Amino acid sequence: MSTLSEKPALPSKEAIQQEVKQDVQATKSASLSGLRSLVAGGVGGVFAVMSGLHLYALIRFLHF
Repeated sequence: MSTLSEKPALPSKEAIQQEVKQDVQATKSASLSGLRSLVAGGVGGVFAVMSGLHLYALIRFLHF
């Protein structure tokens, strides 16, 4: 049973540094993933326009 006089154990300096390093790595991975998705979408869009796959023309063609 715990009492009010007991203090919770604080994490060590090394544990905090390791946690910060892991957080930085996760943030870098997420940033690179988002950038990679942005570039992939841009390249796909450019090739879609170059190949003539315009959404408006496709809808118009299917409608009439």
